[in-house]
Amino acid sequence: MGTVTNGLELLEAASRTDPDLIILDISMPAMDGLEAARRLKADGCRSKLIFLTVWDDVDFLREAMALGADGYVLKSSLASDLPTAVFEVLAEHKYVSPAMKK
Repeated sequence: MGTVTNGLELLEAASRTDPDLIILDISMPAMDGLEAARRLKADGCRSKLIFLTVWDDVDFLREAMALGADGYVLKSSLASDLPTAVFEVLAEHKYVSPAMKK
């Protein structure tokens, strides 16, 4: 388990630790989460990816999923959705915050 403060640190930490799951934000300094996910997948990263974000925009959701995200959790429903998302994603399922399905 670890914490990073930006997208560049995420890439370095992921290559060093090979985590099962990465929770990342779309809005990160130095490199946004979408670009970080793109680079992780291009580098062959097998980690599951869950985006934790304020963006309830379907275009961001589509882009995240197209980049290989396994989950998309809105920060407004963090407490209720994140535990479920982690469980579902680690069980090889996709998860999207129910609020996105409006």
